[in-house]
Amino acid sequence: MPIPKIIHHTAPTNKDKWNPVWDKCYESWKEHHDPSEYEFIMWNDEDIDNLVKEKYPHFFDTYQSFPLHILKIDFARACMIHQYGGIYVDMDIYCYQNFWDQFEREVVLVGAIAEDEKVQNSFFGGEKGSSFYVLYMSQMITEFKRAPNLDALMMNAPPHIDKNLLFSHYVKQITGPYCLSQSIEFFNPDKIQILPQSEYNPVIDTYNENMKMKHMLTGDWGGEGRDDYDDTYMSWKEFKKLGYFQGKGIDIDVFDFRGNWQ
Repeated sequence: MPIPKIIHHTAPTNKDKWNPVWDKCYESWKEHHDPSEYEFIMWNDEDIDNLVKEKYPHFFDTYQSFPLHILKIDFARACMIHQYGGIYVDMDIYCYQNFWDQFEREVVLVGAIAEDEKVQNSFFGGEKGSSFYVLYMSQMITEFKRAPNLDALMMNAPPHIDKNLLFSHYVKQITGPYCLSQSIEFFNPDKIQILPQSEYNPVIDTYNENMKMKHMLTGDWGGEGRDDYDDTYMSWKEFKKLGYFQGKGIDIDVFDFRGNWQ
């Protein structure tokens, strides 16, 4: 069964909350995937809540108890692919070319840059009804239930511990790339395709014509989870221009996403 030609994104309904990078990234997918042939589904917060409540009610209570919005978003991504198939793409991933013909297996993941991650959850896809995504959902629930309380974890952290890193690790372990990387260990490897990091998740400040897409790293999960989380533990950055690009000061108004600015 081929992977359906469906491309899922999730973002706030209010576009004033969008990072300016998102518009350019989103349009890049439409540029290389004709909307008359590919279905684009943009999920908002109400949509993902309803998806989990209606289609995965046995997970809904735990989903509702997640202390961070980003955990809900991560969980709902897996629900999207299991329920409809296709690919999920973060809003800050830029597409350079159509690579649908490269999909060869039931589950498609992308290799990670970080040494402590095998795959990234900023992009993944699969056939409708793939049991892998039920496994991933279950693993997220397991990780959450055995994790320490977030408030207690942050408040009791020793002074020498970087709370930003601790917070990031918490999210990655419960629903993010650590959890996804663990999940693949429990699934038939013959059904999983991991797209090479060099072409599909390259280093941000490089470009070459072989690249298929690139994660532009708008930071802290693009701000999706900030509305319902205060800054008791850390301050959230607000990105207005592309200056976050490794401090290079690149302007979104003139940058074409094909630069090599090392």
